[in-house]
Amino acid sequence: RATAASMEYLPASRRITLKADDEKKTNRKVTQVTLQQLGQHFVAGGLQYEMAEAGRLGRLWAAGPGELRLLQEPGQAQQPVVARWDRELLVRPDGKNQVISLTGAASIVADPVGRFDADELHIWVLEVPVENPSVAPKAESPPRTTIVPERLLASGNVRLASPQLDV
Repeated sequence: RATAASMEYLPASRRITLKADDEKKTNRKVTQVTLQQLGQHFVAGGLQYEMAEAGRLGRLWAAGPGELRLLQEPGQAQQPVVARWDRELLVRPDGKNQVISLTGAASIVADPVGRFDADELHIWVLEVPVENPSVAPKAESPPRTTIVPERLLASGNVRLASPQLDV
């Protein structure tokens, strides 16, 4: 499900753009765009997404303020993850990784790992197949992947609160 004031789709580049109304120019109520799918929830001031092959991360730009809520699947247990930003969210490839950058009052809460806050957060992740031997994928379904953090760079007003460390 998606909510926006306008949507543009370019099939050749597989790019989708969702825009909110400019409340100063119009008196409309759609001031943010939203996306919802299977318990995942995304809210932002606007977004542009270039789709990758099925089951993989694509390129993403989202204006802030925004929030992303999802369930991460490391192994057998699902972990809730909430990310927030004030300025922008970027997802882009970097070698074998994808880099997720949140700028402007960036925050990531991963239960039960803890909370990370900073002016800027950059997380390099690997996309790996979901390993769940109890569920056999259907032949026509795309391979399922999840992301695994490989490294993190935080700058400006950095704060970490976790069960093992409070910095």
